[in-house]
Amino acid sequence: LQALRLHEHPNVQPRWQRLLELDAVEPRRVVEAMKDGVRLRPISQTFKSDAVTVIRPMLPMPSIVEALARSFFHEGKPYDFDFDFSRSDRLVCTEVVYRAYEGVGETRFELKHRVGRLTLSAEDLLRMAIRKHVFEPVAAYAPGYTSDLVQGDMANQVLCKTVAPAD
Repeated sequence: LQALRLHEHPNVQPRWQRLLELDAVEPRRVVEAMKDGVRLRPISQTFKSDAVTVIRPMLPMPSIVEALARSFFHEGKPYDFDFDFSRSDRLVCTEVVYRAYEGVGETRFELKHRVGRLTLSAEDLLRMAIRKHVFEPVAAYAPGYTSDLVQGDMANQVLCKTVAPAD
């Protein structure tokens, strides 16, 4: 991240020390929204889930750096239990991805009306990865479909079995 000069971005500068402190716990980190809010977390915390999918943006590195910097801007905000994408002062997990990547390069998300609100679900993101639209599947762990973490084409196959068709 330092070689990409991410630490110099104004969104990242106030959070850079926190990122470095996480290196002592786990050198791989994520910006993630959970019930305690949008936080920098060790990736090992994220993997303590019943099922996990890793998707990667298929964008040029400058666009990925821009999206990462945008994600850092939201670190510290509370979780949005109302799932309201019309405001950005609190966010849900998929909204972190939406706010980071929307408009970066040609990236556009189709928000869908659910329960009276425009939203982006995790399955919407996974469908994008299956189609290799902006994102691609990297790894998946889904008990009942695989006993181990699978990668690459096998991850895509697992997603195709577990992700419901579009509404």
